[in-house]
Amino acid sequence: MEILVTIIVLLLLIVLSVIYTTFIFISTRHKVRLADSIIYMMKHNEPVKIDIETLEGLNLSLKEKDYLISIQKQEVKLQP
Repeated sequence: MEILVTIIVLLLLIVLSVIYTTFIFISTRHKVRLADSIIYMMKHNEPVKIDIETLEGLNLSLKEKDYLISIQKQEVKLQP
């Protein structure tokens, strides 16, 4: 009987951890794609419009936010 209870508790913990991991993955996937898109656009000298609300949603460090804001304020160089 004790073994059955132990197995049920372990299965419950495993199921809860899978649900939690899936939720975290789904909630951060959009933010990672947005950050990758911004970095790609900056590397290829494409104009980037970033609002403060978008930056807050990305969970970037203060240094990274300052860098993105400074890039946005610079003149955009378009390649011929």
